[in-house]
Amino acid sequence: MAKRKEADRLAEKVVALMRDKKNNCAEAMIKVMAERFGFDPALGKIGTAFGGGISENADLCGFLTGGLIVIGLKFGRTEPGDQETKKKCYAIGSRYYAWFLKKFGRCTDLKGNPRVAPYDDCYAAAGEVLPFLLALIERNERK
Repeated sequence: MAKRKEADRLAEKVVALMRDKKNNCAEAMIKVMAERFGFDPALGKIGTAFGGGISENADLCGFLTGGLIVIGLKFGRTEPGDQETKKKCYAIGSRYYAWFLKKFGRCTDLKGNPRVAPYDDCYAAAGEVLPFLLALIERNERK
């Protein structure tokens, strides 16, 4: 129950960044999760080109790409030859990718045209994405 409350709080922060600060979905996801895991929230700028289904091309949702960036920050390798870390990161990323596409599809499936408001479906999706991503990360931290 405490984990669900934390995930809900994180989702609210993501939505607030999108509404109030005009962050795109990827930027908001990365900023909030970076802060949660002790990374510099300025890393959110990595997500700028991923908003609107990858630079407003209505393809992969910024919640998907932003979540994958967070997974990379959390589980990615620092040594190019570290195959074990790479395999673990890929496995976690693949699990998130498959879940997300099955649940929401691409940006146009979730919200329609990424260039126009409203973004209500995106805001609602945050309430499902953050709990899943947080649980996935925490489950894999223990392994």
